[in-house]
Amino acid sequence: MDGYAVSGPAPWRVVGRTLAGDAVADPLKAGQAVEIATGAVPPPGATAVLPYEHSQRRAEFLMGEARAGQHIRRRGEEFASGVELVPAGAVLGPVHLGLASAMGLDAIDVRRVPSVSAVITGAEVVSHGVPHENQVRDAVGPMLPGMVASAGGRFRDLVPIGDQARLLEEHLAARVDDIVLVTGASSAGPSDFLAPTLTSLGARQIVDSVGCRPGHPQSLWEWGDSFVVGLPGNPLAALAAFVTLAMPLLDRMGGRPLRGLEPHGVHRDFEDALRRSSAKRGQAATVLSPCRLTGGLLTSVGHDGSAMLRGSVNATGFAVTGPGVVGIAFHPFPWSLATP
Repeated sequence: MDGYAVSGPAPWRVVGRTLAGDAVADPLKAGQAVEIATGAVPPPGATAVLPYEHSQRRAEFLMGEARAGQHIRRRGEEFASGVELVPAGAVLGPVHLGLASAMGLDAIDVRRVPSVSAVITGAEVVSHGVPHENQVRDAVGPMLPGMVASAGGRFRDLVPIGDQARLLEEHLAARVDDIVLVTGASSAGPSDFLAPTLTSLGARQIVDSVGCRPGHPQSLWEWGDSFVVGLPGNPLAALAAFVTLAMPLLDRMGGRPLRGLEPHGVHRDFEDALRRSSAKRGQAATVLSPCRLTGGLLTSVGHDGSAMLRGSVNATGFAVTGPGVVGIAFHPFPWSLATP
């Protein structure tokens, strides 16, 4: 505060002035004061700062009420030496940079935001208009930029190539991104050429499939300093595979802790439906069902076929059941705008 640094109780005699940036003034004795500007260092012996608007001054004599310690910032009042202020893996914003500067830091060790591109395969997939009876509209590609951004990545490009192994090979060989997402071509059909293409290019397969429904035919490949994630072509299956492989990969590359499952209670009707779904899809599979978290309970949104997105529009995450899951767990969608 602009005012007077005072020592002891009133009255005080003003013996000088100190401004921000000045050398520290001589120590004050009881009954003395110095005029002081915001940002200046109070002289030793100062017990409070009395703002101008709360003071009465006649010549060099000063009166007013000053509570001990008021308007004086103490060393260590914001944080002590050795205290962690920002955990590793945090996404830095402008306020973080201001805090770092206030701490006296000139540089911070950071991780670059992973860049991500996508390749959309499938001769039947079209990106514009109403599809004909032998076509299907691309519903996965439009989801990827927002999902990647919410998971901590930077989406750069999307390329449709149809069912052309040569084009996939050329695109992957010329990759410039940290992660390449490939939709379709990840199963074992006659047009599923992702695995042989990557194998011929020298990539190392880390995951060849995941025991979940939907989203079973997903894969993860390491290739030098980059990764390739194979996503199924069906929209909900691709969504499940993104949550299963791509999201943890982005978390790890960004230095963030992996997102875990949250145990939650389930509405009775939904619990029965989940058990029927688990039995239908096989005891060996982990079942991911779009759901909403409402009032602390998981509720069904329906329309949970692997090619459907209608239910997921109203979902805030996946209900997770199956092997290795105690009870029923919840995996929230970070991109969900719905309020639980």
